[in-house]
Amino acid sequence: MFLYLILIAASLAHINLSIKEKKSFRLSSAEKISLSKKTKVNDYYALQYYADFKLGSPGQTISMILDTGSSYAWVPNINCSCHTTTHQFSASASSTYKNLSIEKDVEYGMGYIKGTLSTDVLSINGLKAEDMKFILVSQSSDLDGLAADGLVGLAFNSLSDGYPVFVEVLYEQNVIEKPVFSFYLGESSKKDSFITFGGLEDEYTKGKTKQIIDIYTDYGFWLSIIYSVSFDSNDISNSAAWVILDTGTSAIYGPSSDVQKILQMLKKKYTCYYSNLIICECSKSSCLKAGNLEFMIGNENIIITPENYLYCEDEYCWVLIGDSGDRYWLLGQPLFREYYTVHDMSIPQMELYRNKESEISYKVFWIILAIIILCGIGAFIVYYFLKNRNNENENENYMPLT
Repeated sequence: MFLYLILIAASLAHINLSIKEKKSFRLSSAEKISLSKKTKVNDYYALQYYADFKLGSPGQTISMILDTGSSYAWVPNINCSCHTTTHQFSASASSTYKNLSIEKDVEYGMGYIKGTLSTDVLSINGLKAEDMKFILVSQSSDLDGLAADGLVGLAFNSLSDGYPVFVEVLYEQNVIEKPVFSFYLGESSKKDSFITFGGLEDEYTKGKTKQIIDIYTDYGFWLSIIYSVSFDSNDISNSAAWVILDTGTSAIYGPSSDVQKILQMLKKKYTCYYSNLIICECSKSSCLKAGNLEFMIGNENIIITPENYLYCEDEYCWVLIGDSGDRYWLLGQPLFREYYTVHDMSIPQMELYRNKESEISYKVFWIILAIIILCGIGAFIVYYFLKNRNNENENENYMPLT
């Protein structure tokens, strides 16, 4: 389920969800090769994240959106009536391509694709998934702002009619040790982004607090439950609601009443107006004082700072918070820029670690606080010493009357 700001007037398809018992999702316990690969991820203004894959034999380069909100993989055919692409896949040039002669169409929160179910070798950074099922797209619509050629779904296979998703295929074919993938999403102008298939990177987790979110696979999404929401230390909601955790969405979406409370609080601080999303007139340094957005997901308090739910240019900031059109929340890329996330499909659960930039800001805060305290203690000691010295001098100069 991918949404992006180039097509800012996106409206999510309604999902009517009811909270029920958690179901487990486990793969076979066959012995796996201990292998994982960290791969660079490209971003388009930190609003779309995609990586370069190889498809076919010999491999043809295809850039693909990394989407935890859907499950099918798809690429454009060379004769596709599609969005503008850099690469298109030539099936006739691949010796391992198979046409399964099954027509498929997929509708997203915004956008639509239609094509033929096929199989071929799909690989990234040397990790090969053979006989990977994907849709060879002949037609797409409402995808004109898409920065990549295609898309690889990283949700659960109930969203792809039971066909295994890329991570499952790697795991089942003993290419990776665990059905796990992890994201570090940043902004290319500041720091590179990465995805790791088969494990996680110690550099993003070492010495950090691990937060764990249980995932419910009932509807195929990376789905959990929010129990409360607050903004700038003010309660927004204490009602339980589903939340979808989606790398393919550029913003945060929630129930209309909750979102309106947040936006009204922002409007009290800044001059804002509506143009598909709320735009506030303020410098970046001013808007970054807007207050944190906090979600209690399971037993974990998840914090999203203004740096990640605002998109600022010049003297304007776009508020990346909108109406989901239903009772659920959808946490997109602002969450994934705030945290390094580890997605384990076998348990299933997500691990979250505050990213380095956020960790550093907290360290700086505590360092400054410690310096202030030490300076205060030092000043008190000096004051106490001088006061005692003055008292001693007064005693020495005192002449008793006789």
